[in-house]
Amino acid sequence: MNVIYLIILYAIICICMIIFNVIAIIHNKGNIKINSVKEKKYKIKIKEQLKKIEIINEIEKEHTKYIKRKLLSSNNLLTYESIISNYLKRKDENYDNLKKYLELMKPTFNELFYKYQKRNSVEKSYYIKVMTEYKLLKNNIIPAIDESLFENLNDESIYCRDNSYLAICSMEDPNKINDALIIISNSEKFFHKNIITIGLNLYNGKSNELLNILVKNFNKYSDNIKCCIIEYASYIDNNYGKYILELFLNKKTPRQIRISCLKYFEYVFYHPAGAILTASVYKYLDKDEELCYYIIKALKNYATKTAIKAIEKSIYSENFKIRDIACESLAFIRLGINAKEVDDFLNNESELLEMYDYYFQKNKTRSGEIK
Repeated sequence: MNVIYLIILYAIICICMIIFNVIAIIHNKGNIKINSVKEKKYKIKIKEQLKKIEIINEIEKEHTKYIKRKLLSSNNLLTYESIISNYLKRKDENYDNLKKYLELMKPTFNELFYKYQKRNSVEKSYYIKVMTEYKLLKNNIIPAIDESLFENLNDESIYCRDNSYLAICSMEDPNKINDALIIISNSEKFFHKNIITIGLNLYNGKSNELLNILVKNFNKYSDNIKCCIIEYASYIDNNYGKYILELFLNKKTPRQIRISCLKYFEYVFYHPAGAILTASVYKYLDKDEELCYYIIKALKNYATKTAIKAIEKSIYSENFKIRDIACESLAFIRLGINAKEVDDFLNNESELLEMYDYYFQKNKTRSGEIK
């Protein structure tokens, strides 16, 4: 008897699941159809305004009221954002008019900003992301928006914190970026180094002006942010070699910052650093393999006889990573104008020769010598 009840119960559960799946499929199809209709309507209205811009360089007030009302719904915002993003990616004949359209819609987006700041963290941070993506916060002059974004740097949601930081960087005001980095440094909230770097690279103003402010306030930042600034400097400016070298030589400088200094010299040639890095190979080869690794990697930027000899010595290290990076640096140097001495490099260990040859061919391909 119990078995019969179990079979009946199982059958009821199966029937319920079938009914649920049918309802879900019907519901999803309905949503797809609704979204499709909604998307077409938005496209028609946006295209109408692009034509208006083409003729009179303006958009209708009724359109801004309509969009403002519709975008109060996050689902509508998602659809609208998808349409605009696709149009921007095309970069067709409407691209310039679309840029003007977004600029003319800026007051509407600013008004909606306050509405979304009262929403949950997901909706709030998504709206900030949209404004950043469309560069609607560039040269922002509304203090209330600044205040909200700076407050968000201490929000419980990491998504909200990250998007607020990136939004501040998109404003193209170096002083605001400095203020944001100081707040982040003094905060107990987590910010990944990659996000800090992405924010710095997002800045489209005068990079040297930003870098000067960051270096001036260097001691106000956390160690992670200091590392990001040093590595940012290696791509932006080569006038900080002396400053970076002094940081590296300072015994009080934390290890992670010293490694970032070495990454700087890997990309930026600073003549006085060559001799110091060469001497550092002998100093750290058997004592600090991690530091030695980055020193040898940086030395590929310094093709002197003494540097080459120091790298060749490290070829015989017991540490595989040291041998590997030494082969890579020698192969890189050999492709340089002042690296003829490396042609005399010989080693009886086939493994090392294979690594050296691998990196030589790889760097040769990158340099365009082999297609």
